[in-house]
Amino acid sequence: MMARRSRVCSWTYFWRRMRDHRSRSSWTWMQRMTRSMATRKAGSFMATTTATAICPLYIFCGRHLLAAKLRRSNIDASAGAEEEVARIVRQIRARWPRVRILLRADSGFARESLMSWCEHNRVDFVFGLARNPRLVEEIAVELIQAEDEAERTGQPARRYKDFRWSTLDSWSRRRRVIAKAEWTGGEANPRFIVTSLKPSEVTARHLYEEVYCARGDMDICQA
Repeated sequence: MMARRSRVCSWTYFWRRMRDHRSRSSWTWMQRMTRSMATRKAGSFMATTTATAICPLYIFCGRHLLAAKLRRSNIDASAGAEEEVARIVRQIRARWPRVRILLRADSGFARESLMSWCEHNRVDFVFGLARNPRLVEEIAVELIQAEDEAERTGQPARRYKDFRWSTLDSWSRRRRVIAKAEWTGGEANPRFIVTSLKPSEVTARHLYEEVYCARGDMDICQA
């Protein structure tokens, strides 16, 4: 049996306790691709040409498992996300009705259906956003500035840009996008996230470096 890791997403929520007015925990949405490479026959393992691939979802709060769902591997990364989130949110709010929830995940979950559900159910989100030519064009000036600084200092350089953006047809509305215009290793390294959080609540740099990138720490923690 061999396992190949496919994607891990971290989800963070803020909630109120009786003794602690505010605390923070992390939800981790984990996908693992498992491929069966052998079968038992005549008391021994023999290699076969057939393989079964699965892509289960595991949702954690810190190290506490909240959900596990077995899925086929030939589906979109976000398949079933809305239903699982709705179920967990409903259970949490039954106990803490004024809870504030922030979902954090990679670009595989930046789908209109999930973002729209969050916006209609008082759930905030910060998701990775896959780059495309239109997004990169938005930060052309910032990439040039980062390149100039990198060449001058010999060190990686980055700029952040905060703007409203929408896809051509798949999104129902314009949303806040944060771009990291980075120049490192002699080439551009642009990255993007989309969020429901307002600029008055959190700055672009803090949102990307301290909130979104904490997802990577959870990935390592849960691996």
